[in-house]
Amino acid sequence: MNIPPITGSGQDGMITEQDLKDYLAAQPAATPLARRLADNRGIDLHDVSGTGSRGKITSADLSGSSDANPETAAAATADAAPAASPRGTRRTAMNGMRKAICRNMLASKEQNAQTSHRMTVDMTAAVALRNQYKALGIKVSYNDIIVRACAKALQDFPVVNASVDGNDIIYHDYVNIGTAVSVPNGLIVPVIKDADMIGLTGIAEQSAGLIAKARDGQLTSEDYHGGTFTVSSLGMFDLDDFVAIINPPESGILAVGKIAKTPVVETDENGEDRIVIRSMCALCLSYDHRIIDGAEAAKFLQKLKTYLVNPVLLI
Repeated sequence: MNIPPITGSGQDGMITEQDLKDYLAAQPAATPLARRLADNRGIDLHDVSGTGSRGKITSADLSGSSDANPETAAAATADAAPAASPRGTRRTAMNGMRKAICRNMLASKEQNAQTSHRMTVDMTAAVALRNQYKALGIKVSYNDIIVRACAKALQDFPVVNASVDGNDIIYHDYVNIGTAVSVPNGLIVPVIKDADMIGLTGIAEQSAGLIAKARDGQLTSEDYHGGTFTVSSLGMFDLDDFVAIINPPESGILAVGKIAKTPVVETDENGEDRIVIRSMCALCLSYDHRIIDGAEAAKFLQKLKTYLVNPVLLI
């Protein structure tokens, strides 16, 4: 920087304190960073117009100034901006499970005319039923109760239990319900066979065995093939509700959100409304609209709701 010399006004040209004050007052106002950059780049601040508060020169005002020393300018830039840590990308090959999930989910979206219906269900009575089983030392999960209700509803609406094969509809006399289970790096859907015949405790026993085998990596092809409908529960992850993708060649899948105590309006026997606390759960049925009409899907959900609100029908 071309710094003009200080002229001393004292005896024999000595620089006085007033001379120093006058010199500093005559210097252009600039931010510390601007002064450092100007010094490193060899820029005279007297030649720079400031755009900051009260005409103060900022580092931005130096961006268009000539650089008398490129090496010092580069050093100043590096000093002004901290170096970013090196970051990049990494590539990992899909394992067999992930490849299968990719194929099935893509096939589902390409082949099915998927749409969905949602419904909120009062699970208060179902919660009470589970607690009764628990008091008797019998392990029954909410998912088991929902699978049992689905098995009953699928008997009432066989088209939801059917599948498409070309221009034909394949109706299944059996009800095999898959239950989606999250495992490391993937998702497996073991199938509860003959869910319409084995009852609630039978479903609970078979489900517990399949989940244990899935998480230990001991499922056989027989365990996860042959499903006619799937239930996917993610309420344990605090999800209110979600939309699941149909698992081909099935035509329907039920997504189950969390069961949460919720204030709802209830009408008593006298026709008066009151607010009560109920254990509510959101259900979302994704279905293949090629063979299941919207009204039929709605009736299926309505029947499913009837079974869950009145779980004595499931025993």
